[in-house]
Amino acid sequence: MREFSSFCRSSGPIWIRSFIPSMPGPPKRSSGCSSRRKSHRRMQGSESMNNKATISPQQVTLLFLSFITSSAIVFIPNPVIQAAHNGAWLSMLLSGLCGMLMLALVLYLYRQHPSIVFVQYFRDMFGAWFTVLVIVPFLLSLFMMTANITQGLGLFLTSSMMVETPMYIFHAFTLVAAALTVRAGIEVMARMFGLLIFIVIVTVAFVLLFAIPDYDPGALLPQFNDGWKPIAYGTYLTYGWPYSEIFLFTSIFCFVRTDTKKKWTKPLYGALVFHMLVFSIVIACTIMTFGKSAAERKYSLYEVARVIEITGIFERIESIVGITLIAGSYMKISICLFVLNLTASRLFNLKDDRLLIYPITVAILFLSVTMFPTESEAFECWTVVWPFIAICFSVPLLLALTGTVVRNIRRRGQASRKH
Repeated sequence: MREFSSFCRSSGPIWIRSFIPSMPGPPKRSSGCSSRRKSHRRMQGSESMNNKATISPQQVTLLFLSFITSSAIVFIPNPVIQAAHNGAWLSMLLSGLCGMLMLALVLYLYRQHPSIVFVQYFRDMFGAWFTVLVIVPFLLSLFMMTANITQGLGLFLTSSMMVETPMYIFHAFTLVAAALTVRAGIEVMARMFGLLIFIVIVTVAFVLLFAIPDYDPGALLPQFNDGWKPIAYGTYLTYGWPYSEIFLFTSIFCFVRTDTKKKWTKPLYGALVFHMLVFSIVIACTIMTFGKSAAERKYSLYEVARVIEITGIFERIESIVGITLIAGSYMKISICLFVLNLTASRLFNLKDDRLLIYPITVAILFLSVTMFPTESEAFECWTVVWPFIAICFSVPLLLALTGTVVRNIRRRGQASRKH
């Protein structure tokens, strides 16, 4: 009877436990069982709060490639061509080298703090109040970044493909899909985005290959006609978007499985080099297709797809590029929302990492609808203001690097004194 009563009170429903009286038993055994149950519950709570989901090195490489490629492959060529003219492809390569430096710094921080999120080890080094002072502006910038991507998708669809549909319809559906994906977890995102980025890359290759008859290599000349200043401006533009945003992966690399013996950092550099080459080729193909008017084409890859016409086989395939842009924007919005939610949850020490997903999504939806009244103001922000804001992502990174280096020097000094 005593065993049945204790079983009902420990594992039965609440309405049964309230009616089962406690039976007397050996005090030591009861105390030990209750303490074990309490410790087990604490372990379960800590595991749910720390989010033990992990991804493989191959998955994080595809996630990284999805983030830096995604929607940028349609949006970036036009402002870079406007800034650097025929040398836009060179600006892309130079900014890619800066992106490699950013990736190297992020990987260094990961090696020093392999199992925790950026905001957590930043708090350990600088304290709670200074962390709030630095991370809150970063969160606001990430809010703006996610809203910019969402509005860019809406502007593209309402100006090119579905003119009469209200923009907030696209924003709402995209953000709801991204929120549900983030709630499913990093493992689901990594598995799904691998397939989506493959489709995006195949589509880009398909468009560039079938546009070969319209290429004019002479349109790439002259090079350096206006000196290095336009190329330097194009480098600044493309570093601000997307290479400075690599900083966000300080909150994602900690989910990579550490039990693997493979070195997974080299594939990340390979993905970055592949991204640089693809973007440079897209920019060069756009210039060869449209010549001097390439700077006037807002969505370069979409415009290249519009000129492809093989009678009876392929006509009006630009809709495929539209689908590619939707998939790319969805992937990048999901990753930004994941980092935004995770950073905010760890900053405020929330027990449930999924608690803020839907409130953040609603806030981004309202911000994306009301942020820019006209399309021209949106493009001005993306090409003038946003690169500077994105470069400010380097400030928390440099502070964390400084704190890590100083801490390592102090530890080495203390170790040498002991010996």
